[in-house]
Amino acid sequence: MKRIVNYLIAALLMLACAGNLSAEESPAQPRALEPAPLFQNGMVLQQQSNAPVWGWAEPGTAISVQGSWQAEPVTATTDAGGKWMVRIPTPAAGGPHTLTIAGVKTITLTDVLIGEVWLCGGQSNMAMIFYLSRQRPGGIMELKIVNHEAELQNLIYPEIREFRTRRAQPVDDTTPQTRLRNPGWVSSTKMGNALRAVPYFFGRQLHQTLKVPIGLIVNAEPGTNIETWTNPAGFASVPQLNAPENMAIPSGGQRRSSHYNIVVHPLIPYAIRGTIWYQGESNIGDHMIYKDKMRALINGWRSEWAQGDFPFYYVQLTPWRSRVPLGLPKIWEAQAAALAIPKTGLIPTSDTSDMELHPANKQDIGIRLGNMALAKTYGHKDIVCEGPRFSSMKREGKSLVITFDTGGGKLASREDKPLSHFIIAGADRAFVPATAVISSDNTVTVTCDQVTEPAAVRFGWENEAQPNVMNSAGLPAYPFRTDDWHLEAE
Repeated sequence: MKRIVNYLIAALLMLACAGNLSAEESPAQPRALEPAPLFQNGMVLQQQSNAPVWGWAEPGTAISVQGSWQAEPVTATTDAGGKWMVRIPTPAAGGPHTLTIAGVKTITLTDVLIGEVWLCGGQSNMAMIFYLSRQRPGGIMELKIVNHEAELQNLIYPEIREFRTRRAQPVDDTTPQTRLRNPGWVSSTKMGNALRAVPYFFGRQLHQTLKVPIGLIVNAEPGTNIETWTNPAGFASVPQLNAPENMAIPSGGQRRSSHYNIVVHPLIPYAIRGTIWYQGESNIGDHMIYKDKMRALINGWRSEWAQGDFPFYYVQLTPWRSRVPLGLPKIWEAQAAALAIPKTGLIPTSDTSDMELHPANKQDIGIRLGNMALAKTYGHKDIVCEGPRFSSMKREGKSLVITFDTGGGKLASREDKPLSHFIIAGADRAFVPATAVISSDNTVTVTCDQVTEPAAVRFGWENEAQPNVMNSAGLPAYPFRTDDWHLEAE
């Protein structure tokens, strides 16, 4: 029953995120002049970039593009397939501006802002809106963020704008597409309950600090596996993913690269600052192979965008009542291992859970993603954006001393309670609950009378674990284990 309810929620989230959408036209039949889907009134362009602008027209058509901030237009001629592309230099953040595209006719886009643009990807927790209410057998189902009414009253930032991607209909998801269904940019002040929560709170954190317009390209679909978002170049970059035993997609009958083809490819190469990512619930049966899948996803997107190693910040899955034994600790371990990929970051979330698959506290998740971008991308070094992370272990008599990279400040216990969720084992690999105390600013000493010759410690190693170790900024420690023993369903 729980699984059925989760599927229902995912389906309703997908329906709630859909609008009145019409089918796209085929790229093989270009219009007289057609900009690519992202170029709409109210758009946000990445500031101080050489921003690509592209579209279609009849082959051999002369095209000029000029922003109101430019003295002269930039020109191009459509190729044999009818595609054109120019790159226009963008100024520092500001606006509103206009963007004029001229060919056999002239299109003038208005209310164009220059600011910071981020791609927001993943599955239902990235897609979740402020409030959803639907009739279902047995009564009304409600899904809403915490402090819902107060947050609605505080939608006062018209320069935070969202662009939603939707697949064309009908669509061939085996082939990279170029168009989207009825795309458009919308100010956050006009969206109300339909606003995507995590992207908005991320964007609000950036907007309030940087004082610039924020563009959020929300590219999230409920119930999707990471394989569907990964392009062929990404898979090719991680050979082990192409072994027969790793080719299958876990559930749902989805195909490799299907969502990449239909809703990511049409966005490329729109200028972005970076990506935030909230996904993994549909890959809950994975273990360290999920690290390889993350690498393939990131490599593939970075390769296609050709903007170098743009930032990629992602969300540690929150604890919840998964029926997969050790499913969450295993994927947490893989998420942590993926930090070896350059210019990535993982926000801790164990303290934000309400034990549901779709936790209501989306504010802390979005704010932490925003703080990570502010610290790692925008140079705000005073902002602590990471929790304590395991660094090393040494044995001292009957104790194991764990050293942390605290992420900022000293180790502390939430509400000054005894430290929780530490387990310890000897050479017999039988883990038992342990006593843990903070022994210095960055160390914890772990002991258990039953284990006189300790060999390993695990922390937060259960699906519903909400440990209380944190740093001075209040960010929780990441789960870890010090052993490399085989992980059976303990």
